[in-house]
Amino acid sequence: ALNMLGYAMLQQGRMPEAIDAFQRYAAVMPQEPNAQDSLGDALLAAGRYADAEAAFRKAVEISPTFWNGYEGIACAKFYQRDFAGAREAFENGRKVANRPGDRATLEAVAAFEALAEDKPADAMKILDAIEQIPSIPPDRLAVLPIARALVLLHARQMRDALSELDKM
Repeated sequence: ALNMLGYAMLQQGRMPEAIDAFQRYAAVMPQEPNAQDSLGDALLAAGRYADAEAAFRKAVEISPTFWNGYEGIACAKFYQRDFAGAREAFENGRKVANRPGDRATLEAVAAFEALAEDKPADAMKILDAIEQIPSIPPDRLAVLPIARALVLLHARQMRDALSELDKM
């Protein structure tokens, strides 16, 4: 209930209330990595990147195979402009994200972070690699043309971007 309340507050832009709900969730469930992950999400949304990173690290400390925590660490590092730290966190997440859909989600976020770092070729390679993930759910493949089009738009390759969208 506290997790749902926290995300409801977060969606309404009520950051202090969201953070409070997630802090209470973490206090009630101290060995639940998702509680720390949710708290990290709210802290990230509030622009408290170092605090968010600490929450995500706590999630991974509780459960070293909790890939979402590594994704959160990567995002927090990225927002702090620590691109090397973000890449390291993604690499750690790749080691533990065993389900195809989880791996695809992690890779898609990594691609957009590469794009934001102004590395469209790297972003495209990451997106291309998503298609090679065995047993990837079809819904994860369905969004790849949009993701590729965004990368191509960033690279000012308008015609190629439109060609990607035509694949939908």
